[in-house]
Amino acid sequence: MLEDIKDQLKAPFALEDIDFLPKGKTERAGKTLCMAFPYADPRVYQDRLNELAYGEWSTPAPVVIAAGNKLICYVTVILYGVPHTDVGEATNNEENTGTEAFAQAFKRACSQFGLGRYLYDLDKEWVPFKVEGKSGRIDLDKAGKAAIVRKMYQKAGILAGQAPTPKPVLKTVPAQPQAQDDGIKERLAQVKQLFGTMFNSKGWEKFKQDHLGMPVADEGLTIDELDRLYAALLDKKIAKAS
Repeated sequence: MLEDIKDQLKAPFALEDIDFLPKGKTERAGKTLCMAFPYADPRVYQDRLNELAYGEWSTPAPVVIAAGNKLICYVTVILYGVPHTDVGEATNNEENTGTEAFAQAFKRACSQFGLGRYLYDLDKEWVPFKVEGKSGRIDLDKAGKAAIVRKMYQKAGILAGQAPTPKPVLKTVPAQPQAQDDGIKERLAQVKQLFGTMFNSKGWEKFKQDHLGMPVADEGLTIDELDRLYAALLDKKIAKAS
């Protein structure tokens, strides 16, 4: 029943399932930045629905209207017999117009069930932007994007990095499991010790930002990010020795 899965529907998506839309641009300290708006692909929404209510949800044929240079699409999502309808639109002279309009309407309809709705409320972040072709792109790799998502989740008091599970997970950030927490602390100590033998400790925050693409507090670092920092330090150490 719908009531039984309402908390799981509201659960945040995993960090790696989130990408960003670049909005606006600004120049700061010689760097181009844009505002990152988080979103998830429609397949992520579909996977969640299939996980929680396989065979119990559907999307009847959409209603599509051409209005001037726009394609307007109305999509209804029916979950356990409960329908919600919303609208999406896209410019009618672009490639994949229908797909874009449908995806927007589908996700908006899903948000009425609570699915992905939290994404609208996350604080936006300024991130590096690279001008390419007609539009450009956010200049972060997968790990860099995940770090920004984690920061957004932490600000919102959401359990960062939690993959969807049958249990409610939208809650205040708790302490990490002891073994994982100890492993991160140990790795952080190793990285900072190596850094301290090579550089003035006052440059630690700048070093993290330069190599991760954004400022990250020590307590927010992951093992993968610490490994990236450690590798960067080793590269510098080798370069100095050669």
